[in-house]
Amino acid sequence: MPHRSTPTARPRPRSCLLDALHRHISAGHLDLAVSTLPLLARCGLRPPARSLSLLLRRCLLSRSLPLARLILLHLNLTGLKPFYPSITHLSNNLLYLFFALRLPDHARNLFDRMSRPNVFSYNAMLAGYARLAMPRAARRLFDRMTVRDVVSWNTLIIALARHDSPSEAVLFYSRLRRSPLGFNAHTFSGLLTACVRLEELRLVQQVHGQVMRVGFLSNLIISSSIVDAYSKCGCVSDAKRLFDEMPIRDVLAWTTLVNGYAKSGDLVNAHKLFDEMPEKNSVSWTALIGGSVLVVVSVLGASVASLKHGTQIHARILRTGFHPNAIVISSLIDMYSKCGNLAGGLRIFDLTGYSKRDVVVWNTMMSAVGQHGHGRATIQLFGMMIKVGTIPDSNTFVILLSACSHSGLVEEGLKCFKSMAKHGVVPKEEHYGDYFSSVCSILAN
Repeated sequence: MPHRSTPTARPRPRSCLLDALHRHISAGHLDLAVSTLPLLARCGLRPPARSLSLLLRRCLLSRSLPLARLILLHLNLTGLKPFYPSITHLSNNLLYLFFALRLPDHARNLFDRMSRPNVFSYNAMLAGYARLAMPRAARRLFDRMTVRDVVSWNTLIIALARHDSPSEAVLFYSRLRRSPLGFNAHTFSGLLTACVRLEELRLVQQVHGQVMRVGFLSNLIISSSIVDAYSKCGCVSDAKRLFDEMPIRDVLAWTTLVNGYAKSGDLVNAHKLFDEMPEKNSVSWTALIGGSVLVVVSVLGASVASLKHGTQIHARILRTGFHPNAIVISSLIDMYSKCGNLAGGLRIFDLTGYSKRDVVVWNTMMSAVGQHGHGRATIQLFGMMIKVGTIPDSNTFVILLSACSHSGLVEEGLKCFKSMAKHGVVPKEEHYGDYFSSVCSILAN
């Protein structure tokens, strides 16, 4: 009797697709991993929640928001939405996603429904509130926490320091130092942010001393922050002394001190230090250009000398072949305008390609034209901006309304105010100021 061979077992589609998903995640091929999800759904298969959580986390870490959105869509379409709150690790990553998408209400709704939130869940909410400039919400949540770690404290300190509560940030730092939790380098990053905002020299000196005692002065970010804090307090000599003691200096450290000299009006030393920089970027150029602008607005009769400094910087940019980004372009336009050379600013604007004309560049040019008393030209620029598809922001309408008000263009100003809703901009206090100025002009006439 002939021997019958046993048929080879074929791999099931389920295991093939799941293996492919896990293989792509492990290899970091996030786009391929996400593209596997619809295939799994069509086969009626659900990958493990931990795999989806890991994939979502890696998309967030790589800032691949479009891929993260697709994972969220998959979760909703496959009926997993009701189960989010019971899967803590998945919910934590969804909290980060909702804040990245600027959907704090969605995050709060999910957080409130979580059956077992942990300290990571609270920290995700705190980080989200800090990111979206919601320090009061962060403080309320922090007060509710029964368990806190150093990350919780650091996140709240940063949230308060960055968003108009630097004094409160310093108080929370003091509370943390009295707790048994200890601190780390990130703690001082938040505290120094508060120091820069407060511009209190004695506080900066105290923090500098504490950083030296705990051995964090070798941290490049912290050292650069102390240099910045001294500069903001007007003690550029102390900033330079610390800068000279730094064993390693990156472009941020150099730029911080260049900015300190420039903001103090010492353009000679700003230029000298800038020339010594081994590497330059757009932020460095902006710091140097900004110094020329500051001298114009702070020193009476210095416009000619400052224009000379500004044109020298502009010429240097051209000679070095540096390709300026929108920030540098805006700074150059602003510099020429404030030095009284509007034509120079317009020339830079005209030579800038449309791809680099973001809303900041348009706003800067419109502001310059408006400040020189050309209200109608400002409105024409706004029309060009809309025509090429650039979306205006709140500052755009502040500039427009101010230009109309100062040029006596009452009806045009009212039309601009009424058009804000069409462009998705909600009127704020500064908009109403110029709006009512125009209304009063009509009543007076």
